[in-house]
Amino acid sequence: MDFNFKMLHTFSGLIFLVVLVLAEVETAVFPEGDQYSYQFSNDVFIKDFKNGRPVAYRLVGTVNVANILTADDDVKLLKFTLESPELHVRPHGSDSQTEFKYHKSPLDGYKNNDFYAVWSAGNVSTIYYNSKENLALVNLKKSIVSLFHYKTSEGSYTENRGSGQCEVTYRDTSPTAIRRMKQNCVSETKAQHIIRPEEPLKASVQNHRSTDYQFFPDGSIEKIESRDYFQIALEANREIGGSVDSRVVLRTDGHLTKTSKADTKTPKEFLSQLNNYKGETLETSRQHLEVPLNSNIKKAIKEHVDDLATSNIGTVQSAKAFLNILPIARVAKKEEIVELLQSKKLNKIKPQILDILGASGTVAAHDSVKEVVDFQDEMEFDNVERYLQALAIGSRPNSEIILDLLKLVNDKSIGEKVKITAIHTLGSMARRYAAQSNESYSSDVVAKVQNYFNESIVTCTDIPCYVQYLNGINNLQSIGFIDQLFEYVNDTDRSISVAAMKALRSFPASVWNENHIRQFEEIFYQVEKRFDSSVRTLALDIVLNSKFSEPQLKKLLAHLKAKDRAFEVKKYLLEMVQMFSSENQELNEQVQRIIKSDSELNNYHIIAQKGMTTALSRKYSVRSPFNGTLTSIQEIFGGILKRGTVDLTIDSPKESYSYFTLGLYSGGLTSFVSSNTDTNEDNEEVPEEPANAGMEITVQGSYLRPLQFFSGQGELMGHVWSGTASEPTPAYLANTLLHDHHETLQIQNGATVHIDIESALSIDLNGAIQLSLWGRNAQIQVDKNVGLYIAGKILVNAGFVTLDLNFNLEKEPKLNLNSDVDFSSENVLCMQLSQPDDVFRYEMVKNQIIPEIKHHVKSIKKFKYNIAGITHYLNKKNNEMCNKIFAS
Repeated sequence: MDFNFKMLHTFSGLIFLVVLVLAEVETAVFPEGDQYSYQFSNDVFIKDFKNGRPVAYRLVGTVNVANILTADDDVKLLKFTLESPELHVRPHGSDSQTEFKYHKSPLDGYKNNDFYAVWSAGNVSTIYYNSKENLALVNLKKSIVSLFHYKTSEGSYTENRGSGQCEVTYRDTSPTAIRRMKQNCVSETKAQHIIRPEEPLKASVQNHRSTDYQFFPDGSIEKIESRDYFQIALEANREIGGSVDSRVVLRTDGHLTKTSKADTKTPKEFLSQLNNYKGETLETSRQHLEVPLNSNIKKAIKEHVDDLATSNIGTVQSAKAFLNILPIARVAKKEEIVELLQSKKLNKIKPQILDILGASGTVAAHDSVKEVVDFQDEMEFDNVERYLQALAIGSRPNSEIILDLLKLVNDKSIGEKVKITAIHTLGSMARRYAAQSNESYSSDVVAKVQNYFNESIVTCTDIPCYVQYLNGINNLQSIGFIDQLFEYVNDTDRSISVAAMKALRSFPASVWNENHIRQFEEIFYQVEKRFDSSVRTLALDIVLNSKFSEPQLKKLLAHLKAKDRAFEVKKYLLEMVQMFSSENQELNEQVQRIIKSDSELNNYHIIAQKGMTTALSRKYSVRSPFNGTLTSIQEIFGGILKRGTVDLTIDSPKESYSYFTLGLYSGGLTSFVSSNTDTNEDNEEVPEEPANAGMEITVQGSYLRPLQFFSGQGELMGHVWSGTASEPTPAYLANTLLHDHHETLQIQNGATVHIDIESALSIDLNGAIQLSLWGRNAQIQVDKNVGLYIAGKILVNAGFVTLDLNFNLEKEPKLNLNSDVDFSSENVLCMQLSQPDDVFRYEMVKNQIIPEIKHHVKSIKKFKYNIAGITHYLNKKNNEMCNKIFAS
């Protein structure tokens, strides 16, 4: 018999396949009354990306597989026994990845019974186990049984096994081996996945799942080796995160032992006789991650009252406190929150408390705020707006709150500013709700919001009314409004036209078709009518951010030669093309090719366009803790800033995400400029509007209520004489949630992987326009202080042991943008963009914990990087103008 076995083992793949085919109709695989013994091991590692010592455990035991009944249709009832399962851990301080020693664990005391599966030619769908067993052990047994489900022919299938429903591919790797590869697994467990739709705010979860089967010549399984490997990192920086590696091995020497057979004719009869046994699918159940919250929300706030002080906004201290309290706020009851808001001792940090409650997005928090904060009291407006703005950028929009906001905006007793803020919030929340994986713009809740905007804007009788709803539609970003927005772009009033074009500018480039792009081009070229310069430049932004052909680019560049008196618009075009070209090699080559092919275009007086409008893009953060870009656009008209934006983005390999945009605007000020300036540079401009200036803030795609410095010459002169026009105005003070990624995965060994990544931004941003009528100059100042705190956790929970990697990042980046304009003789604009020194701190903590037993191994690694300050070089022309302004 020995001789025959060895000879068969050396035969070719053809013999192996023939034997497998025979095995499907005979009883060679798992013979009735015989038992195989497999040595079982499972090694699990969590590693960081800094090549530090991994945290790990090993599970060992023996798995006996016996066929106790073969039915008439060759269906077999397999009895499994897991003998002596033991947990082994690495000795503290060991650098060896293979050295493990036994350690006492709850696994030793678990009730451990036989378990069963009905097997037919490699197919298994159900496990039968004692219902009184611990969930951790049941998951382990399900994972073992699922390994005995396999196919012996190549092909692609859909299988529902331990990891959920997966796309599975089988491939021959040798005459006696086959590999099973899994991907796109979807678990049917009720785990709540929270994944932001914005690509740069996600976690990249790359995985490799495969199982290799080695067979004996008779078709029985000699060895199973399964691996689950996950690499988890921030999308915006793939160097931050860690990996989970789980390897399961089952191996037998092929020796068979006899076992008792079932005394029934069918598996169903036998299984019905077992007490306390139940049948389930092979999908493992999620091991819940219990997060101890030992404090109610009021107690938690009191512990961080100094950290949340207004003076600390813009620091890591404030961001970290916000993130620590947020999980407690999400589970807080209404009565607890009401008591918190009514506390007079905490009144000085109430705005920061409202940041937390808005970010939590719970109905309890919403009802509490409405009960304590009077939305009709003008004295409470700042608190009302702070809460509504926090709701607008929250990552977990709630349908009940959206419907309640619909009631609020229809409440005639609320003030105008509250209504405007609520309209903006309503649009933002509906957009975020529609972006959730199981919702869309066709959902009932979002449809009601769209109907509200449709019905409300047509009833407007004045310009402010139109603008407030257009700004709400800006936040909603529903493609159903596109045609209507084009109509408003053609409105004769500049405010309405600009607001409508800004709403169109807010849409992602993916929504535009060729017809849309043609309409934007016609607006820029003013084919049918004249448009305000801001409408034209916004239309140009959309064209340049979309995919365009070389002929379209050639036509745009040819416009530099056009007899267009709006030289600042042509300057804007040139600046934007140069900015995009500097970031795209292919585009840069196209631009150079077009310019060189046209002698009239390739001329100094065309390429060196008149005007002070500027557009620039600079990397302000690389790698630590994410890739970030600053884009600054200063649109000048008549020597005065007309529209300026500073846009901050987080960049991933696939896309960029704007998390903060500050806009400065002014109008009606050209009459104060020196007569040497060609203030009537564009006879296509609409009549000049009343003097005005202000700020516009967009946070994470949500346009907030603008902050107006002055409106009308009376207010302007009042500022000039009082000196208040020279004072920086706080534009935005708040703690906000950025990353909010929570995901669970089931792996082959039955354990659950929890991925939790959150981050908070504490933002202190202020800006000012300082205008001197006597000195005929102006200064624009934007200062941004940010505290960024990222907290990530990758945890493997097997029930009887947990491993985790925690990474925490701290950074306090600052940006200063100053623009000086001198229009006393010739117009001169000097821009200075600088970043002070900064420090980036990165901490990694790894834990190995055996619950119910005092075993906790912890390792900590800290990194500190000093980041030198920098003054960004903008361009040669800017340097020349700065030298003129500061020559004296």
